[in-house]
Amino acid sequence: MNNYLVAAYAVLWIVLLVYTFLLARKCKRLTEELEQLKQQIEQEKP
Repeated sequence: MNNYLVAAYAVLWIVLLVYTFLLARKCKRLTEELEQLKQQIEQEKP
C-alpha cells in the first residue's frame, strides 16, 4: 500500500507542475497580446 501512496503523490505533483506550466505559458501570451493592444491604441490616438 505504501508504494501506491508514493505513486499517487508523484502523479499529483506531475499534474500540478504541468498545470502550472500551462497557466504560466497562457499568462505570458495574454500579457504579450495586451501589450500589443496597448501599442495599437496609443498609435490610433489623435
